Amino acid sequence: DEQKCVETVELGSYEKCQDLRALLKRKHRFILLRSPGNKVSDIKFQAPSGEEKESWIKALNEGINRGKNKAFDEVKVDKSCALEHVTRDRVRGGQRRRPPTRVHLKE
Repeated sequence: DEQKCVETVELGSYEKCQDLRALLKRKHRFILLRSPGNKVSDIKFQAPSGEEKESWIKALNEGINRGKNKAFDEVKVDKSCALEHVTRDRVRGGQRRRPPTRVHLKE
């Protein structure tokens, strides 16, 4: 619900989401690891169950991949401006044409 949104995260700034090993009694934790060179912080989460944790890790990793490929998703090719091969429609000469000589190089 966007009206209750507290904070947003740009997933393209992160490298991956992975399981965070439990320390003491903290279970079902996972972490978003930042991409090298980004100034964002790693973010740690805790889910109520192992199933929900795995679901979040999968969803966040898919979002990270979409965020990294955003530029490719936004590219649209205009078919009316397609490049054409310059020599494709050119009339071809006979096959008996002799290859060019290099006489000028000998001089």
